[in-house]
Formats: sequence, C-alpha cells, structure tokens
Amino acid sequence: MPHTEPPALAPATPGTLRLALVSGGSRGLGRALCERLQDEGFQVVEFSRAAPYRYSVRSDLADPALARAIIAATLVRFDPGTVGELLVISNASTLQPIGPVERQRPTAIVANLNANLVAPVAWLGAVLAHFQASPARKVIAQITSGAARRPHAGLALYGAAKAGMEQFLRVLAHEQQERAQPFITVSVDPGALDTDMQAELRDAPAQDLPGRADFEQRQQLGQLMDAEAAATEIVTLLCSPRLKTGMRYRVGPSGDTAPAPLDERLG
Repeated sequence: MPHTEPPALAPATPGTLRLALVSGGSRGLGRALCERLQDEGFQVVEFSRAAPYRYSVRSDLADPALARAIIAATLVRFDPGTVGELLVISNASTLQPIGPVERQRPTAIVANLNANLVAPVAWLGAVLAHFQASPARKVIAQITSGAARRPHAGLALYGAAKAGMEQFLRVLAHEQQERAQPFITVSVDPGALDTDMQAELRDAPAQDLPGRADFEQRQQLGQLMDAEAAATEIVTLLCSPRLKTGMRYRVGPSGDTAPAPLDERLG
C-alpha cells in the first residue's frame, strides 16, 4: 500500500502516551490542529494524500477501503495499553463539486460522498476496533459545518455528508454508552475560517453558488477566524474534563463552547 510510515516510536510505559490521530492535516485547520497538538505534548499521526510531514501517513481519503486499511495497518504499531489519552479528529473534507446536483456527474457525486462521509466512517471504524478495550481517555471529534444544519444552494453534497456525519456521531455516542471502556464522541463546528476552503467558496461561479456574495462579505468585514486560533480553542475543548459525549460544540467569536445535544443545537 502506498503510504509513508510515521517516525519510530519512543518506548512508552503503560498509560503514558498521549496520541492524536488527525485526518486531513496537511493544510488549513488540520495543519493548525496538528501543530497545536504537538505543542500540548501529543504524538501526532496525520493522514492525507499530501502527507507532507515527518509524522504523516499517505492515505487517499477518497478511497474508503484503502483509507481504512492504511489506518488499521498504522495502528498495529501502537499498543493500546501504552496510551493514556487518545484524541481522534476527523477533519478531511472537500467542497467539490459545487453546484446543483443535477449538473454533476455520478462519479463526482460518489467521490464527494466517499471523501466526506464513507471514508470518515470507515476510518473511524478502524480506530474503534483497535482502541475500544483501552481504558484511556478516548475522544473522537469530527469537524462539522454550519452547512450540516443550514441550506446553502450549491452545497447539497457537502451539507448532506456533514449532516450524515453528525448523525453518525449521534448514534456512536449512544452505542458507546453500553461499552465498558467508552469513547467520548463530539462534533465541533469551527465557524468560518480564513482557509483555502473559504477561498474556494469565494471563487465559485455565481451560477453554482448563488450565496457566494455572503462568503465574500465575511472576508471583507474581517469575520473569518484565524485557523491557528480556532485550533487552539478546539484542542482546549477536546482536552477539557468537562467535555460531554454526544454533543455538538461551536467555537469562535460568533459561537460558544457550551455543549448542546447534536439533535437540538441549531448552530
């Protein structure tokens, strides 16, 4: 399988390793999350197609079966008994194709849903299988979006996949209540960030994204949050002992980090 190996592991005594697994950490918010997690003392393993860092593993997250196989092969190198804290952040996503679904090729529709929904579910399934019995503090967080709750013309596929991931986390939280060593599962909405994804929205043709002017206005008014600032808030939230499973959190200047059930908070 075409992937790079993370760096050699330092010896770890039982229950001492702080491990973070991040998908889509090569740029933007994902990169900022990886850097912040390292600052907090986590050993980070990042999964992406670019795999640009010494701690990266090359993985095409648009291929669900391959993505799951690669993370499963990577996790074999980590003894669950040495892990004292585990943060898993499903961040990888794509906006493309933008525009009404009736104008999209079936292959483009499948590619979007594979990258935004199918692969993340498969990827997280491998994590659950490897670490379920571990007594460590274990958190699964998926980076969600307001598009999961509010309709944006032209973003039907992206919004549907994000809504699907929120439902997946909702069910997962319910299932984990029955497990002896449960994961904490949450969704985190970082709001509008000054990243390449926002640039994609501003650059989209108006016929594909009728609300493009709204995204342009956010930039002009200085309403985009810095990715590094968002990453700091997210990592602080996920490390907090007050983190509650089954919740949807919003960070950033226009939101707060008060928990709300995934099916009640409207962002």
